[in-house]
Amino acid sequence: MSTFELESFEEEVPNGWDEHFCFNIADFTPGSAIIVNRRGSRERGVVTSADEKSLTITYRNARNELLTVGINSIGLLQDWERNWLN
Repeated sequence: MSTFELESFEEEVPNGWDEHFCFNIADFTPGSAIIVNRRGSRERGVVTSADEKSLTITYRNARNELLTVGINSIGLLQDWERNWLN
């Protein structure tokens, strides 16, 4: 009987990408429509800015709050859509 030893390794995430390689921080432009996974629920938002160094996105939600989340909290990114927050 042979024993296989699994090597432990960390896959390096290229700069600007989320942990699943779905979103790149450069794709988040002001006005983009997003869905954010926050505190166990989802909410719609509109991107106001993105920070390439910290991989964070600042957005405005339907309650007109300005919030910042990490790129790994994003569930959907799409182009601007009229009445997205309504």
